[in-house]
Amino acid sequence: EAYTTIASIYKNKGKKQEALKYLNRAIELSPNDYSLYLQRGSIYMDLENYDKTKYDYEKALQLRPDVYSTWMNVGIINSILRNFDVAIKAFNEAVRLSPNTPDVYTNRGNYFDMTNQPEKAIEDYTKGIMFDKNNVDAYSNRAGVYYKLKMYEKALNDYNMVISKLNNNGFAFLRRSLVYQAIGDYMKEKQDIDMAIS
Repeated sequence: EAYTTIASIYKNKGKKQEALKYLNRAIELSPNDYSLYLQRGSIYMDLENYDKTKYDYEKALQLRPDVYSTWMNVGIINSILRNFDVAIKAFNEAVRLSPNTPDVYTNRGNYFDMTNQPEKAIEDYTKGIMFDKNNVDAYSNRAGVYYKLKMYEKALNDYNMVISKLNNNGFAFLRRSLVYQAIGDYMKEKQDIDMAIS
């Protein structure tokens, strides 16, 4: 446990290579602890080493196929790697194992958005919000889908929620400015851009 604590400290400080050293040691000592593979896979994901991410997430799944997060992470990495058939099966299994967990819907919604299935993406983001009213990722991602579908009022509503929940997040202001630009409200667009860069 000391190794994982030290690894977390290094990861939070942005020292990912140092964190990996401690997680590798923890895995040597506890090779059947699925959570260690999820943690290490997360660091490899941050480092964009997707082959190692995939290996670790699949190892975690092999050790604990009864845990939704193992399936969810396999879905995420396979989405990134464009292995869409594997990804959707993994996300569906995560939903089956934990049907009241917001993250499974948000991540499956990302998959649906990535694979050009906007209605299904909106449906899953909405479920993610239903289970967690503070699910900022779901609001933000759903707003992005609404924007692509030219459903500007709905996009504005979701970006407003993100901004209110994240205390004036610059990225949300920037995204909302695009909606204002699309509807021709250039004064509000400029105000949002100013807020985004301030």
